[in-house]
Amino acid sequence: MKTVKTSTLVTAVTLFVLALMILGVALQSLVGTYLMESTFSRLDKDSQVLSDLVLAYHVDDTMDGAQFLVNLDLTTRVSGIDAIICDAQGHILISSDHVNHQNVMIRQSYLDQIAKADLTHYTGKMDGIYSDARYVSARPVIAAGSRVPLAYVVASSPVGETQDMLQRINRVFSL
Repeated sequence: MKTVKTSTLVTAVTLFVLALMILGVALQSLVGTYLMESTFSRLDKDSQVLSDLVLAYHVDDTMDGAQFLVNLDLTTRVSGIDAIICDAQGHILISSDHVNHQNVMIRQSYLDQIAKADLTHYTGKMDGIYSDARYVSARPVIAAGSRVPLAYVVASSPVGETQDMLQRINRVFSL
């Protein structure tokens, strides 16, 4: 009789641990998807703001260079993103990290993707620009009535923040 109770208890505990692990994996997957989607949504809005800022400076002439830089700095600090603005050929003109990226270009294949889709998402490293993996939202800057990009804006944030959150969830559900 004791062996039946012990085996039942062991089975119940095993099933409970297995259910807890499955719950942890499901929660980690759902939270990971939510964090990624919300990050891209935020980056999309920020890249639109950056595009509008470039248009106000370049086309509308509603601000001078100093005002543009102040607005760019304010936008990136408030939103917590990193921003890159490059010309139509992909040469980086300015970045919010104030690093000189002279002679650094965005790959032509990526620029072609951005121009075709009007908004592009990417997750990974940006070779020659950032060493860490990033969530990236990029869009062309196109003046009203034109189809040719004047420039491209790239808004990004590190993937590491999301990975840290997922690791904390993993620690809670791991035994």
